[in-house]
Amino acid sequence: MSYSNFLSNTIKNSGYSLRAIASLCEKKYNVKITASYLSKLQQEGNKNPASEKVNIAIAKVCGINPDDLIFEADLEKAPENVKNIVELMVNYIKSIYKQLTPTLKEKIKDDTAKQLFESEMLKHINMGTREFVTEMLMEENLDVENPLEQNILISKEDSDLMQDIFMKFTIGIKMLDNSMFPIIKQGAKLELISLEEYSNGDIISVELKNGTQLIRTYVESGKNVILIPANQDFETLTIPKKDIEIKGKVKSYTIDL
Repeated sequence: MSYSNFLSNTIKNSGYSLRAIASLCEKKYNVKITASYLSKLQQEGNKNPASEKVNIAIAKVCGINPDDLIFEADLEKAPENVKNIVELMVNYIKSIYKQLTPTLKEKIKDDTAKQLFESEMLKHINMGTREFVTEMLMEENLDVENPLEQNILISKEDSDLMQDIFMKFTIGIKMLDNSMFPIIKQGAKLELISLEEYSNGDIISVELKNGTQLIRTYVESGKNVILIPANQDFETLTIPKKDIEIKGKVKSYTIDL
């Protein structure tokens, strides 16, 4: 799904008119856009997505995760080979879901369970690229039984490769403060890589139990993890390992000039 198509579906599902969205973006988030500009962004073949600031405002007004719209925008600007790999992968898996839904639904006897199954499948089919890939890669293997009693399998190796490609274009992973200065400057866009194990000294993106997200140097100490900032103005945290979720290791970062 292209940025323009994703944006068009987002606007349609919001129930707002283009004029209303433009007005709310200005009133709530001080982002000035026009209805005609929103219309232009939705035109098929548009290769000039809105800026990150505008996408965040539109997403919040329309009630979706801003990361999804920003991801679609960045993917639109990505090299064609990378874009093709990601889109081919997502479209292929979604096509399997579409083909299998009617057949598998018929195997379910309970009407309520049948409706829940169909609803869940439609939810995945209609997901944005970022959300779909994130959910798909939560499993080590994707194993779907098809009507011919064969298995469509994506191996862990292929899954890891797709995840590495995907993580390079995961948006929303930004250095939001100066806690890792001078190693990483505020505003840098981070490229993450997901690992099975993390080593002491790795710089990681981590989410705490209360939802706070941090970029810190990782040091494991028994059942605890020590999260160390580079900037001494920020606090070093010692937290039980079970109370954090590591999003990935910072593989590289870029700064827009």
